[in-house]
Amino acid sequence: MLVAKVRKTIERYGMFEPGERVGVGLSGGADSTALLSVLHRIAPEMDLSLFLIHVNHGLRGGESDHDAAFVEELSRSFGLPLEVETIAPGVLESGRRASIEDRARDLRYRVFESVRRSAGLTKIALGHTMDDQAETVLMKFLRGSGLTGLRGMLPLRDGVFARPLIETTREEVLDYLKSEGLSYVTDSTNVDERYLRNKVRRTILPFLEETCNPNLREVLVRTADILREEEDLILGLVTDEARKLAVDPSADLVEIDLKAFRVCHRAIQRRLTRECLESRSSWTRERGFEHVESVLSLVNGNNPSAMIDLGGGIWAWREYDRLFIGKSARKSRDTRETEEPGFCYTVRFPGRTPIKAISKVLSLEMIDAGLVQPPGDLSTVYLNASALKGVLTVRSMLPGDRIQPIGMKGHKKVKDLFIDAKVPRRLRRSIPLLVDERSVIWVWGYCLSERVKIRKGDMTVVKAEII
Repeated sequence: MLVAKVRKTIERYGMFEPGERVGVGLSGGADSTALLSVLHRIAPEMDLSLFLIHVNHGLRGGESDHDAAFVEELSRSFGLPLEVETIAPGVLESGRRASIEDRARDLRYRVFESVRRSAGLTKIALGHTMDDQAETVLMKFLRGSGLTGLRGMLPLRDGVFARPLIETTREEVLDYLKSEGLSYVTDSTNVDERYLRNKVRRTILPFLEETCNPNLREVLVRTADILREEEDLILGLVTDEARKLAVDPSADLVEIDLKAFRVCHRAIQRRLTRECLESRSSWTRERGFEHVESVLSLVNGNNPSAMIDLGGGIWAWREYDRLFIGKSARKSRDTRETEEPGFCYTVRFPGRTPIKAISKVLSLEMIDAGLVQPPGDLSTVYLNASALKGVLTVRSMLPGDRIQPIGMKGHKKVKDLFIDAKVPRRLRRSIPLLVDERSVIWVWGYCLSERVKIRKGDMTVVKAEII
């Protein structure tokens, strides 16, 4: 019996909890009418209250209005509240990229979510059947979907959209409606094979069943069940890997260490990249296989400063061994260096000089040569006091800056120093340089000048550190 089967599906997937207020998407067609009848029968035992929602897409003129009137009469016969939402003329026809099927579905879900909030609903029940699932999986395959698409429709999506008929065939639905004496409406566009689902339902699937496998619907549904479980496993692995990489896919600006990322299996790389592209609601455009692969081309490419436009203001770009995904990347990467005014402060010597632009302090103090420590990471250095010439300044890099690294006879551009050290362009102007009246003498953390290094016999030493 259909009611018992639906009750078992609800229990299996934990679709509803006692006391919930459940919206029912009601088109007036066979599936949604059967769903309404079954839920109305089991609602008392599960302590559910039902609220009906009908979306009038307005695509079929008087027929759409007739369906809305039928649904209103159906709601009265069941004694349940109903909200009818009518789509304004021309809204569905205005989309350019997606098919009208996809635009109608997306708009329908937005209506469901809006009514759910306004009416205080906890779940929305939809009338998708096992046949719909088989058709969906085949459609996804024809469109080249990956594992996520081939798992089909989820019995419970996002903890909100429930599909109690997902394990029920269309034939069982029709038999139930006949036994209950329930009428329903038929959408005339269901025979229009310009829509992919109708073509799959009416032509492609029957042809494959006749010529290849009479049990193809069951095979497709079983495949979706298997892939759904495997998808859950992979998502768990991706979540664990993201944690190890310290990557938050939902961050406004995602940053990934490429050395660690390249060690990951290609499947993990692909899935984590897609999570980064799709995990924020503000990135509204759908991003598919080609977007993910283009990002991975940055990961494995030879250009340390390559970038790609993902559309919708979203960019992916490299800064040597770091990958970034976020909005307005071109501005942050290409213009920040020229737009920022930089900084320059006259140094107190000896003493402490605040470097307000980067929230740090330069400290210079005279010490005895015997207190000099072995060279470390060049965040603290020791200078030959007698080699310093004139007024000292601490500032950001300027075009043409050069320094003579210790042990080198010639000079090197500071810009080339940063390039060799793989310092991202956007960070270079935030690295302080200590400069006297002759040249750059210290690039904090990266290089000390040969001219000011301590030599044997020097008694007066300057300890310089930035903290």
